[in-house]
Amino acid sequence: MMDTALPTSGSEGDGDAVIAPYYAVNGWQYSSDGGQPRLHQQYPKATGTIRLTTGRSCSWTIRDLDGQLVREASAASAAEAVTAADGFADRSLDA
Repeated sequence: MMDTALPTSGSEGDGDAVIAPYYAVNGWQYSSDGGQPRLHQQYPKATGTIRLTTGRSCSWTIRDLDGQLVREASAASAAEAVTAADGFADRSLDA
């Protein structure tokens, strides 16, 4: 997986979590429906989603190809969520 630098949470301003198109790196895709921005990643055997949960945090979710929940956790920023989800996928999903 190619490493591309992500903005840090400090660049998001005032401690607010933000999901923005500039986080769509390393295979992540940005989408927004009705003002609900999300990031999506297709792994070989799962999908990852990052969404805003509050103004100050995000959640990341990994589901298998049948839609069953594999892992879900919170993160302080989109950058942290991308790193955590990719790390989990690298460590825990069979390639």
